[in-house]
Amino acid sequence: MKMPFYIIGSFVFVSIALSVTLILYLRMYNRRQRDLEAAWQEAVKYADAKSAFLANMSHELRTPINVMLGMNEMILRESDSDTIKSYGLNIKDTGKTLLFLINNILDVSRIESGKLEVIEERYQTTDLIGDLSLTGAELVGKKGIRFEVEADESLPRMLSGDFIHIKQVVANFLSNAAKYTKTGSVTLAFSSKTGERPDAFLLRISVTDTGIGIKQENIPFLFDAFTRVDLPANRNIEGTGLGLAIAKQLTELMGGKIHVASVWDKGSAFSVELPQKICDAAPIGKNPDLAASKENPAREGSFIAPGCGVLVVDDNRENRHVIRLLLARTMLRVDTAESGEECLEAVRSKRYDVILMDYMMPGMDGIKTLSELRNIPGFDTPVVALTANVMADTRQSLLDAGFCEYLSKPVMWRDLEAALLAVLPGEYVTGSTVRSGDILSDEVKGELRRELSNYSVALDDGLRYLGGDLLQYGKLATLFEKNCEEGMEEIRALAEERGFKRMKYFVHSLKSKARAVGANNLSASAAKLEGLCESEDSAYISILLPVLYHEWRRTRDGMAVLAARLKDILPEETQTDEPHAGLDALRALLRYNRQPDALETLERLMATAVTPEETGVLREIWRKVDNVEFREAERLLSALMGGVTV
Repeated sequence: MKMPFYIIGSFVFVSIALSVTLILYLRMYNRRQRDLEAAWQEAVKYADAKSAFLANMSHELRTPINVMLGMNEMILRESDSDTIKSYGLNIKDTGKTLLFLINNILDVSRIESGKLEVIEERYQTTDLIGDLSLTGAELVGKKGIRFEVEADESLPRMLSGDFIHIKQVVANFLSNAAKYTKTGSVTLAFSSKTGERPDAFLLRISVTDTGIGIKQENIPFLFDAFTRVDLPANRNIEGTGLGLAIAKQLTELMGGKIHVASVWDKGSAFSVELPQKICDAAPIGKNPDLAASKENPAREGSFIAPGCGVLVVDDNRENRHVIRLLLARTMLRVDTAESGEECLEAVRSKRYDVILMDYMMPGMDGIKTLSELRNIPGFDTPVVALTANVMADTRQSLLDAGFCEYLSKPVMWRDLEAALLAVLPGEYVTGSTVRSGDILSDEVKGELRRELSNYSVALDDGLRYLGGDLLQYGKLATLFEKNCEEGMEEIRALAEERGFKRMKYFVHSLKSKARAVGANNLSASAAKLEGLCESEDSAYISILLPVLYHEWRRTRDGMAVLAARLKDILPEETQTDEPHAGLDALRALLRYNRQPDALETLERLMATAVTPEETGVLREIWRKVDNVEFREAERLLSALMGGVTV
């Protein structure tokens, strides 16, 4: 039986209609997929463009900030004006705030793009406590409120986790506590608790303040980006509203949790709990080092390495100048190059112990330059990258390229010196301590300044010569007063014998000692007499000597006043932490025949020598160096170091 035609026709029509519909649907689907693919590609392109823009923005902003903060550091080191120093400290605080804001904006971009990675590393628990204690003391201390640190003595000695991001999370807590607390205290506490599994370890860090607190209805909005709760009441407080949002996202990336407890007008407590791996379960116990920096904030750790050479490679002239200034007190030999090509030429002609290289240079960039350096036979110098690009993958890409370390601009002098200490040959490095003159109040300093001016002694000049070390100043004042008459008798005897050549070195020593205590008139007279001794102008010498004796006694009386005042004002303390540091530095300078630096170091050593015997040996070493007899000078120095402690 045949199927009717209309049924067959209907079937064919339906089939054709379905086919056409399916084809149209597939075409629409494919078109939509192509549109989605194009949109995705466009989004990727814009995301890459944003990342590139942020990287370039970071570089362009950080380069002038690097120069600004670097030069400001030199102002703080060298200025004796309290007014200028207060301006400098304000610049330093403002610069750090600007960097903090830039970093927060970049972190938001990294998190959104999924490029922010958690990097686990082993770290000492006390390092984490110490770093955050310093951060808190700096942020809170300038507000004039009390800052306290509590640490559970049973915490494991060594942990493994994302050390940098942990500090970043807690630093945001500390920053907020400092902003919103006007009176009372801020407490930073470290403890631990058991995790969900019995073997899990949770590090708990909390920041508690007595500030304005947070209303309960506002707590849910605390961690929203670009949001600041109760804005009308807090409109005068700086901030972008990014800190807590970033802290929350970082904490979640590390597998932790943030807790907030607050009472309006009473204070707040922010805490973070982070899973960490225990690498050394021994307890940290009591750690006196944590309080050292707070007990004596006028002391700065540094080092000297006069036998080592550093090459600074940067296309920016100001950046090169800043690095050179920051390293001046380390006595390193610092050369510079403004391009990768100049770097290659310098390395082929001279041996360096470390190279500091900018990453983003025109033409041959840092990575390309490092690659070319490795092609030089025998090249094994560690190279530290300097870059203003702080995007997520920059550090790892630089380390993968062969750089031994990474420093972001602006380069802080503490980070710079720490990076150099890690790679410089240990046998040429000597630790040193720099003391600040700020342990006296402005009022006391002003009184001393006025008293000493009556004796033609400039307090600020003496402090500048001694790097601001008031304790050393007091020591020199006592020695100057004690040895005054004996020194004058030596010069009188030489004048009567017409032993002007020998007198030259005694007078040169007096010139250094006078300059070290700020007796500029006496130092100038000694310098004039030194020149007359060289020419053996006996008539002029006989006229100048009475003037010299008069200024000498006047300075002696001023030193007696200074020594008595400082003895009452300053705490008793060992005068130097590294008794051989100056002599070790001198030995390295002699080994490398660096005459100008050696003569300058000898002048300082002669000015601070304790006994006449030491002064005599140092004076003879100075004469040998002045005559370019370095090996003889080394021999005398070795004998001095074997028998005398300076």
